Amino acid sequence: MGDTSETAGRAGQSPTAHLAKTIVAAFRGLPAGELEGYLRSHDLNTWNDTYRWLDTSGLELYFLARLKALALENLLPQPILDRMERNFADNKIRTAGIIQEFVRVNEALQREHLTYCNVKGIALAPVSCPELTLRRQLNLDFILSASEIERCRQVLFQLGYSATSSSRHFCEFHPNPDLIHPRTNIYQRTIPNSIAIYLVSGEAQGIERAPYSMLMRRQLQTLDGYTFPAPNEPDHFIAQAIRILGQVGIEWSRLAFLWEFKVCLQFRQNDPSFWQRVHEGAQEHPLRPLAIATAARLAAEIFGGDIPLPLRESAASQLDPRVRSWSERHGWDSILTGFPGTTLQTLLEQEMGADSQQ
Repeated sequence: MGDTSETAGRAGQSPTAHLAKTIVAAFRGLPAGELEGYLRSHDLNTWNDTYRWLDTSGLELYFLARLKALALENLLPQPILDRMERNFADNKIRTAGIIQEFVRVNEALQREHLTYCNVKGIALAPVSCPELTLRRQLNLDFILSASEIERCRQVLFQLGYSATSSSRHFCEFHPNPDLIHPRTNIYQRTIPNSIAIYLVSGEAQGIERAPYSMLMRRQLQTLDGYTFPAPNEPDHFIAQAIRILGQVGIEWSRLAFLWEFKVCLQFRQNDPSFWQRVHEGAQEHPLRPLAIATAARLAAEIFGGDIPLPLRESAASQLDPRVRSWSERHGWDSILTGFPGTTLQTLLEQEMGADSQQ
């Protein structure tokens, strides 16, 4: 896809696309002097036109933190900086509330001795997300033994949640209206939008048992002195990759997921024992090597940096040729779309369906 500092200034692009690529360039380690020049080239109208993309991408507060680290935040138009600062202040309060609810739900599940673990979200801290107040946390996600779903349903009902959708592999619960303050915005709301339960079966055989094996390898993780069950570190990395594969070409609105994966790649760059365990876990299901290769390739292309040495061969050999072609032709521009749906969706329908319950 080429160097972002060059593509950010490519002639013929719309001002919105130009600014969106400038924003991503900040995450690629663009020198402060070059980034300063790009930031100065955008006026308030362009920022207003691009703000929805920045907000829905999940990158807004990460971007603000990056500018502050470079002492460049004052190059933003004052109304834009003020809006980001308000969102950051609100999100700190929101994050504290979400963590409080996270603890309340976990304690209730533990009292019932359910076989479960947290996945994604808060459980990504601190490796993929060193500072949770920069993350736009929307939901709580859990993996649960399918045989215990009725007990889980009762626990969540007592906490004020009602099931809104369910299938063999998935149940979603939304908070009852009396828990929600109707006037709060996305950064102020201190309870999750929903609780997602991914159901895995101990009766599954062969490759279909892989998600249950992941649950059985769960370990205890600690956040601010509170201990909770989560996938072990290699399994959580694999789960991140599967999530990214499931949303590539469909939901680029949450580009922050790919950024958090990139942070994890950097953190584990020189950890051979970790990559060996990832390799072993990836062999449990044929979709996993494809997911890891795709996520690693796109993270490097969009956010820059090297793919860790243990993944380089697989990132080339395991990547579906159709995905590689899409990535090279459309991957960069696809991150600027303000709506779901790209040509990759059709290419990946069969691959994603095979392991979507993980």
